[in-house]
Amino acid sequence: MTLPRYEPQEEVAVIDADKTFDWELAPTFGWLKVTSAPPGLDVSIKQEGREETWSATTPSPELKLDSGRYVIDLKDGKYRSVTETVVVTKGQTTVAQLAAEAQQGYLKVKVFEQHENAIAADVVVDRTKMGRAPGPWAVDVGKRIIEVLVDGKKVATKTTLIIAGETSELRISVNSAALAKAE
Repeated sequence: MTLPRYEPQEEVAVIDADKTFDWELAPTFGWLKVTSAPPGLDVSIKQEGREETWSATTPSPELKLDSGRYVIDLKDGKYRSVTETVVVTKGQTTVAQLAAEAQQGYLKVKVFEQHENAIAADVVVDRTKMGRAPGPWAVDVGKRIIEVLVDGKKVATKTTLIIAGETSELRISVNSAALAKAE
């Protein structure tokens, strides 16, 4: 008996009319499931020595693939690239778990009052207190919300884009009305 993607099987048997005969064919494929931390990242999957590439978003459904070695690439602008090689075995499920590490840039914040005098202020990035201005601080890449606090009160909010390996320098001028509310 032959069936696509299964090992051919031959057997000589005597079958009685009142008995059933079951065959379990051995698959020539296996399954691959790709997960990542965090989830929702795009991956490409390519079997070594072949041109065909599969794409999936983590966590992927179980992909039915020929047995062999596969290279999984995770590339996302917010995370360092991850490449992993896995072996898909006939009849088995292989789970590849990729750990994505966020790329970082740096942030410096200089805070001034309206007469251009530097003032002491705390900096918060996406609700995480970073410390006293001016920094610098390592910050995950992407669009970030920067809040400036004086005496624990928010006096300014800005949005900035953090780029991997680069330093974003913000100059924030706080008006006297905002400073008066903070006091």
